[in-house]
Parts: sequence; structure tokens; C-alpha cells
Amino acid sequence: MAASQAISGLPPELVASEEMFRRLAEQLPGVVVRIGSDGGVCWVSPALTTVVGWFPEEWIGRELASFTATEADRERLRHGQRDARAGQRVVLRVQVRTKAGPVRWVELHAGPSRDAGGEIDGAVASFRCVDAEVATTRALEERAQTDALTGLFNRQEALRALAGRAGRQLAILWCDIDNFKTVNDTSGHTVGDMVLVKVADRIRACLRSSDDLGARIGGDELMVVLDGVQDLETARQVGEKLRQLAAEPMQTAAGEIGVTLSIGVTLAGRGENTDAIITRADDAMYRAKRQGGNQVMATVIMPLDIVVRRNDETIET
Repeated sequence: MAASQAISGLPPELVASEEMFRRLAEQLPGVVVRIGSDGGVCWVSPALTTVVGWFPEEWIGRELASFTATEADRERLRHGQRDARAGQRVVLRVQVRTKAGPVRWVELHAGPSRDAGGEIDGAVASFRCVDAEVATTRALEERAQTDALTGLFNRQEALRALAGRAGRQLAILWCDIDNFKTVNDTSGHTVGDMVLVKVADRIRACLRSSDDLGARIGGDELMVVLDGVQDLETARQVGEKLRQLAAEPMQTAAGEIGVTLSIGVTLAGRGENTDAIITRADDAMYRAKRQGGNQVMATVIMPLDIVVRRNDETIET
């Protein structure tokens, strides 16, 4: 529809104003959208095709939110449009579907549009692609959360995640590489780093879902958090799988190297603080080390005592 047709019947001064708006909008590199009081798109600038591949006429009359990629994005955009029609200025980022299929992150700025009498009759918005900015932000966030060598969570992020899951059914596996100092002393720290990376890979292979996490706490100490564990035996079995996997020979620059893990396993008690959980798992790990290493020691607080399980044996202390 031509601009003159779209605005026919309006006072001449308003027609001129609308024409000026459209001419200016058409020159902008970003996309400009006019949204009616019903949430439907009234007009969109030609830059739409360059940014997301759609032709303007394919958006006219449709709800702007229908072009977002997720239900969460749709709700956020609808809420933003309501705020804009209420007179507020809105800035948000959402994922928009391109005509070809892939999605793009866009940053949208919106505010109220007004009729000739100054009354709000909808919203006007502009958006631009911010894929590169989102990718950079995510990379920085990931770098802040992860250990640079292994790619596992770092200590700070792991403890924050553990504290944030208080009240859930959790198991902690506290792991230490047996005689790791000997690896560094005999083969060098470069090879030691390679061993840490390979052990981290084997930890990832034992995570059951995205709710579980692995972390490097420092040096050769590693932690696994199992989320949604039903009992100590299930957690111990995961620890045993990890122990066996870690013991498989590794190819390094210094040739084939074998390392083993001592693993302490415990369950988080209801209302128990993070320090107490970690201390108990750490104590169990040191029991495993004192008894020769390369084993899993599972422990859980009982009402009157502590029950320790080493591999397939049960010992009461």
C-alpha cells in the first residue's frame, strides 16, 4: 500500500508529518515498526528485508510478537508493547525468526505513538541486530564462570550454584587426582595440564544431564554436583563410573600416562549449609586417599552416627 493511500483522509498537516516520518524511517539502517492499539503491525520500514529477510507486507496486520522465536520472548515483547502503549519507554532484547529459518537477536526500543490530538493510539518501535553483542556478552559470562584450563565451572561459580540449589536432592563428589605432584615433577606442568583436561573430559562424560555440573576447585581438586539424586548408592555408582573412566590410560606429549582418583561422595542434608556438605565430602575423599587411593568412599549423616561406605564395603564409625 502506498504511503498516500495509507494516510488518506487525514488533515494535510498530519499527512505531511506522516510522510516525513516514513521517509526518515526508510533511511535508517535499523527496522522501524508502527504498531496499532490492537498489537498488529500497521507499517514497517523496508530495512526489515535486509535484517531478517521478511518483506514488509508479510508483517502488516500480524502481531509483532508472532515473529519471535520462543514463548518467553513472545511474552516479554507483549509485555513491552503494553508498557509502550501505556506511555513508557521500553528497551529489550528478543530473538526474532528470520524468513529463512534461523533466529537473530535484536535489540528493540519502543515508545507510544500518538494521534493528531496527542492521544496514544499505539506504539512505535525500532530494532537492530545484536547477534555479535550477545555472543560477546555470553563469552565474557562463560569466561567468568569457568576454569580457563579445563572448561569446568570454577570454584566461585560452583559454590554459588551449590548454594543456589539448597533444599534440592543433591549429591557431592569431591575428587582428587592421586599422586598428581609426581606427574608434574616427572613429566612437567604442560603434561600435568593435559592430564587435568582429560580428567575434566571424563567428568563431563559422567554427568547425567544439564542439571549436573563439574567444577575445578583448585589445583587437582575437582567437584561433581549431581542434581536430583534419590539415594547415596546412586551417587556412589556415578563416582565408581568416574573412578574407572579416569583410570583408563591417557595419551599425552610424554606418552601414555595413567592416573587414578580418590573420590568422596555424600548427600546434602535438608537445610544443611554448603560448607558442611563440602567438608563431609572432602573428609570422605581423604579417607579414600589414606587407604591407598583409587577408590570411592561414600558417607552420609545418619541420626545417631556416620555410615561410611568404601566401594562395596560398609563401615560404621
